[in-house]
Amino acid sequence: MRALTETAIFDTAFGLPLHSLVVHAAVVLVPLAAIGAVVMAFSPRFSRRFGALVVVVAIVGFGSSFIAKESGEALARRVGLPAEHAQLGDLMPVFALLL
Repeated sequence: MRALTETAIFDTAFGLPLHSLVVHAAVVLVPLAAIGAVVMAFSPRFSRRFGALVVVVAIVGFGSSFIAKESGEALARRVGLPAEHAQLGDLMPVFALLL
């Protein structure tokens, strides 16, 4: 039986590569939260109504970008490293956190 390691946690879900499932959440939620933050800066009404939702979307986006990075590294160990894609993936959690 395979030991539960960091690689195993971020490797697959339901037999599919976890990276391809989670990366879509990151690429949708992080820009959506950024747009929401900009609108909040200019619209107090929007901020009062949707401010908490924008914060939740930003937090989930950051979490999904971290999981996408880790699962991408696990996938790269299994199938090989796409260099430029990996470099951009390493930066994604930083961009999400700066949001």
